[in-house]
Amino acid sequence: MNLRGRRIHSGALASNHHNLIITMATNPPKGDNHRNGAVRKRSQTFNPVTERFTKRDADTGRFMDQKSDGKPFKGVRKEK
Repeated sequence: MNLRGRRIHSGALASNHHNLIITMATNPPKGDNHRNGAVRKRSQTFNPVTERFTKRDADTGRFMDQKSDGKPFKGVRKEK
């Protein structure tokens, strides 16, 4: 949909006569303890000896926590 020289997707348009209001995508509801994106300054690596994932602090390099079920941490990036 093209209005007044602006290209707007049809699902993100609310029109009020001549004013255009473009709404941004959100992830509602707010305050539901749901994180958007990765955890900062953390990484995880798999320990083949214990067969568990271990979380590491990126600033100090110290190991912080270890998963007991063998599954990776949610939202924490993996080291190569």
